[in-house]
Amino acid sequence: MFNWTTPHVNGRAGGHGNSHANVPAGQYPNPRPWRAALWRTRWLLIALAVALLVRLALPGVVGSVRTTSPAVVLTRAVQAGAELGPNDVTTVAVAAGLVPDGALADPAAAVGSRLAAALPAGMPLTPEVLLDQGVLAAAPAGTVAFPTRLSDPQVARLIRPGDHIDVYASAGATGSGEVAPAQELARGALVLEVPGAIDTEVAPGLVLLAVTEAEARLLGGASSWAVISAVVKTGQ
Repeated sequence: MFNWTTPHVNGRAGGHGNSHANVPAGQYPNPRPWRAALWRTRWLLIALAVALLVRLALPGVVGSVRTTSPAVVLTRAVQAGAELGPNDVTTVAVAAGLVPDGALADPAAAVGSRLAAALPAGMPLTPEVLLDQGVLAAAPAGTVAFPTRLSDPQVARLIRPGDHIDVYASAGATGSGEVAPAQELARGALVLEVPGAIDTEVAPGLVLLAVTEAEARLLGGASSWAVISAVVKTGQ
């Protein structure tokens, strides 16, 4: 009988066994050595990629920061209706992309003007936030121009310069559920300007009224606690 001798592979009989059976642990050949190399150096490659991106983007960022424009800003927080003095404004260099369109560049253009809304220190000034001096000159003799913020901005949108309005303050419902009577703050006040109807984001509900000094004190005192409403008077 023919005697077939099975060849030995790696010290074991047969050709169908594990070819790495006698290879010591940890000594298996790596079929893809480049993958292991990439894994060991992955953080270095990531760092190099980030550095390249920063290198490409940095010139544009630095250029935009270095490009500045002069802008008139407030040196302190100013309330609505307050007249701006020389010490209330200054000129600073602002990054070009942060300067609002039409921002004032000369402090003289703001001195003597009144703000249509309360603004914080450092806020760039634009013509939209300043009340027209011609409007203030329209106040009748014996009155003062006083800004009043109505609690419902939609009411302010119905009011027009030249209207006469009665202004009331209400504390709302009492603890027992009864509605407290409204207090009259100003009667027949002349509407000089309605900034809140022009830009509700800058001055929602704000109206500029010509009132007596006594009425101005009542309006100023009630603004912090009451719901302010108005009634348009006809025939005046």
